[in-house]
Amino acid sequence: MNDMKTLLFHLSHHSPRFMPTPASSLKWRAGFSLVEVVLAIGIVSFAVLTILGLFGGIINSVGDNTERRTILEAVDSMRGHLITQGFDTAYGWVRTNQEFVFVTYKAGPTGSPDANGQRVLGRWMMPTDPDLALYEATRVGRWVRAKLSVSPSNPAGIALPPDANNYESGVLAVLAEMDSVETPSLPLPSNPRIKTTIGITR
Repeated sequence: MNDMKTLLFHLSHHSPRFMPTPASSLKWRAGFSLVEVVLAIGIVSFAVLTILGLFGGIINSVGDNTERRTILEAVDSMRGHLITQGFDTAYGWVRTNQEFVFVTYKAGPTGSPDANGQRVLGRWMMPTDPDLALYEATRVGRWVRAKLSVSPSNPAGIALPPDANNYESGVLAVLAEMDSVETPSLPLPSNPRIKTTIGITR
């Protein structure tokens, strides 16, 4: 029995498992210093701002791509518009540097503007067209403004005679400059994003 008491005595006084932990030590292990807390807050704040910045860049990129897609659709539509109107009409527009506005809008069964329409159509119009307000109320995306002029690569030069019948070539190279605008009354930006050449024939 005495041997057992001696063993227990030695264990309680010399084994680390039986040594009491000071209260001050427990308190220090359970908390963080002010420097650690401030540093952690700074790291978290930086991470949040970085993520928000990335999302902002993604949103802007999506917006720019949507606008550019609208402008490219307008380019394709302008080719068809010039061909449909015929050479003489297109010639007159190019010679006078005519400007147009393009709108994508919600359309009803007949193709007219309809806020509840299930189709989205595109249309070129003159900037002074009295029906612009109807399309403004049903438009999808931004307006596109375009300016037509003779292309520097035109086979017959850039000086166009007043009468299309006196034009010496059967081909007219049209320079179409386009960019998106918030309203149809705004002018074309001085450095439009799209500059393309459209060839039309008699």
